[in-house]
Amino acid sequence: MPSPISSTEPIYHALVAEHGDVAAAARHAADEAAREAESALDWSALHARGTRPVAH
Repeated sequence: MPSPISSTEPIYHALVAEHGDVAAAARHAADEAAREAESALDWSALHARGTRPVAH
């Protein structure tokens, strides 16, 4: 069982100790998703060849 939290300990530190740093994990996941999206939506190689996507 976890030790009791002292009244002077900030609640955020207690939550991190109990559950892990969820905010940092969410930031990491968001950064990774942004990198993947940027890579998936990068049309620069296509434009460099002088071709254009066909409009449907």
